[in-house]
Amino acid sequence: MPQIICPLCESTLTLPKNAQLNSTFFCSRCDCLLQIVAVEPSEVDFPFKASATSDEPKLGRRLKRPSPTK
Repeated sequence: MPQIICPLCESTLTLPKNAQLNSTFFCSRCDCLLQIVAVEPSEVDFPFKASATSDEPKLGRRLKRPSPTK
């Protein structure tokens, strides 16, 4: 499987089996959203969004849900 480098944390990642051009996935180390911009050779980058809203996570990071309090 192709290996890629996260542009944010520089972690080495393995592309998902179903990786296709322009598909997105999260980095397992820093949790940022990445987009496949080239397949041969494999390359990823941050997804480009023309208009970001304030409720979207920075750098495409997943929103962490607060843990339930007891």
